[in-house]
Amino acid sequence: MEILIDTINDSICAVALNKNHSLEAVELDPEFEQIRHGTIYMGRVERIDATDNTAYIDLGHGLIGYLNAKDARHLGKKTDKPLPKWLNAGDLIIVQAQDGFISPRIGTYEQYEDKNVRLTMDLTLHGRFMLYAPYRKDNKISKRIKDKALNAQLLEMMDGENMHGAILRAASKMIQNDMLIREYKMLAHAWQAILNNIPMENTAGPILAGPDAIMRMLSNQAMNTIERVEICGDDLFDHTQTWCMQFAPDLVSKIIHSSIDENAIDAERLFEFRGVLTPIEDLYRPYAVLDNGASIIIEETAALTAIDVNRGGARGSKLNINISTAKEIMRQIRLRNLSGIIMIDFLKMANDAERKELTQAMKKFAADDPYTVQIHGLTKLGLMEVSRARRTPPLSEKLDIAINL
Repeated sequence: MEILIDTINDSICAVALNKNHSLEAVELDPEFEQIRHGTIYMGRVERIDATDNTAYIDLGHGLIGYLNAKDARHLGKKTDKPLPKWLNAGDLIIVQAQDGFISPRIGTYEQYEDKNVRLTMDLTLHGRFMLYAPYRKDNKISKRIKDKALNAQLLEMMDGENMHGAILRAASKMIQNDMLIREYKMLAHAWQAILNNIPMENTAGPILAGPDAIMRMLSNQAMNTIERVEICGDDLFDHTQTWCMQFAPDLVSKIIHSSIDENAIDAERLFEFRGVLTPIEDLYRPYAVLDNGASIIIEETAALTAIDVNRGGARGSKLNINISTAKEIMRQIRLRNLSGIIMIDFLKMANDAERKELTQAMKKFAADDPYTVQIHGLTKLGLMEVSRARRTPPLSEKLDIAINL
């Protein structure tokens, strides 16, 4: 696998290319990003809605988030007490953004849409192979690590090192324990630095930015063998190298400073030179055409994403067409960062055995996604129901900023 890092109209972009030089993943940070997933804030309680048991938090700079009772922590611990019993307007609390929010374009309906970000007090700091949750006492391991013996070994190692709040990602099964211990100590030290440097002024604002496009890409691709990381621009090169020296020392020797002029126009920069700018821009279109002649139509709405499968010129049984299309659908979901409820209208199949086979194929293809994906199966209307965890806005929103500046 190869990672390319550059900008598109001043928006930082990182892409992963597989051995066939096709897009495997895209991460993009728009220039006008207001709130990034994972950013930690000092927030001021603006008001509490006792009816909904929800607190509205001032994050500074005119940004407001909401904190549900289930995501609140009293003295670092989960509590069943209603928020008004222990939280008051004016209180300062440390919270973390669970969503991302892009600044709305002037003159669009998003400018007037309520975009309060979802918050939590169950904080996590992001590493490459683990998350660190400072308020948790137990340690956890990704459900994607199925080996029971390995699970027991990892838990024993964490207990032996007196770890707490460590949440191991699936990629942790591929590295040595000393690397996990090293990363845990760095994240724990970073949390202590946050506590030691909290501003004394009673002001709301960000304390620590969430993972950027480069960090997300290198962390999400930790399960794959990365052969080279090519970067255009001195600042991006230095930033990537610094992060890798901390969290990915194995990649430091693989970082290459591109010979492309970082001051060139986009048409002459790295993505265009490597032939990936057009495939990236194609993700802005509401459709994708498969090599076998089939196509999929993707319609994003506020409530859900609807995907329709068209046979087109594809030959073969409906089941075989559906399975080949399912693989591309899961790839498009990953590339476009679609989340929430996703309903897929496949070609109608003849019997339950075929429908079961398609559902199993979807689960197999979903396993490649770094985010949590659930395949719920086919509804009575024959629609495949899928849900995917949301962390950052869909790629279409980000490309709308990056491409149309």
